[in-house]
Amino acid sequence: RRCHAAVSPGKSWEGVAAEACWAAATAMVIRGVHEGGVADLRMPPGLSVASYLLLALTITATGVTGDLCESFLKRLGGFKDSGDFFPGHGGVLDRFDGIFFALHGLVAWRLLALGS
Repeated sequence: RRCHAAVSPGKSWEGVAAEACWAAATAMVIRGVHEGGVADLRMPPGLSVASYLLLALTITATGVTGDLCESFLKRLGGFKDSGDFFPGHGGVLDRFDGIFFALHGLVAWRLLALGS
């Protein structure tokens, strides 16, 4: 099943679920690294697992939104790809569109969930 076939024919709900699982696993690794004292990630100690899972959900939602927005802009402009540097992969912007949006999600989570 496709998320929004008119905008991004290749984006499926299964892919979104996989992104969410990967983000949750990564968030738990980050929590372990931070709580284990391996690295100072500038996060308060003792954040709950739920806080990290909220971070994963936020990054997944904003990343998928970035991907769909970039695909929408390509469709508006009548382009299939945003470039040809990576043939068959939609261009360089397709590699980073989700990251650009996800960074905003990370900052929003940091400001809202942590209060600073």
